[in-house]
Amino acid sequence: MKKVNLISYLFILLLSVSIISLQSCKNNSNENNTETEEENNKETEIEKIDWNGRWIYVWEGGENEGGVPISISYSLTINGEDCQFEANGYGVMGTKLKCKAVITKNEYIVYFEKDLVDNFEVFKRDKPMLTIKKEGDKFVTYTEQILEDETGKELFAKN
Repeated sequence: MKKVNLISYLFILLLSVSIISLQSCKNNSNENNTETEEENNKETEIEKIDWNGRWIYVWEGGENEGGVPISISYSLTINGEDCQFEANGYGVMGTKLKCKAVITKNEYIVYFEKDLVDNFEVFKRDKPMLTIKKEGDKFVTYTEQILEDETGKELFAKN
């Protein structure tokens, strides 16, 4: 009889340890799921950048020899992957470009598609004109074909 009781006791003990072990695994799994949900929420926040609208940058270049102010106003009107880039001001005669964009989690990458005024091939199509990147709470512009001296700065702001 004692052997049977001892075996029963060991079986119950082993079963209890297994249940406790399973419960511990379940709790760890829930903690990991909570961390994963928090990470996913952060990614979702980044993905929810509302790029649509008009983004403006005004370049101030001082004055020419005659005292005339030198400035150029740039605007980027965004509607999803479609966008229009315009430049007006000193030495720029109403540039208006149709563009296409690639949107990533925190970047809006603009590619030249067509000159809407003169129908010139102004920029290379396979190379971004500019990229607006959300870095923390700032929108930083990286340029490749325009405003090359201004790259890596906060230029365009949503109007």
